[in-house]
Amino acid sequence: MILIVLIILYVAGNYQQFIDANQRLILYTSAIVSALLFLFATAGFVESIGLIIVTGKENFPWFYILLFFLTMIFSAAVLVILRVISFLSNGL
Repeated sequence: MILIVLIILYVAGNYQQFIDANQRLILYTSAIVSALLFLFATAGFVESIGLIIVTGKENFPWFYILLFFLTMIFSAAVLVILRVISFLSNGL
């Protein structure tokens, strides 16, 4: 949730022409939040797979595994995009 708020803040700040240092701070903070989201989503995904293996339940709610996997993909994509924008904003 905070990642989405930070991305909206970055876009709004870009439109309202925030100072460059503030823009870079927002990008850096967003990248950290995205990396942490990826880390926690990966941990949840691995934990869900481990729980299926340990308990042997075949009727495990696969929705959670799918949700963790989609969150991992989303956060990884956002992290790559944010780092590319940060690299380009610092100059080539």
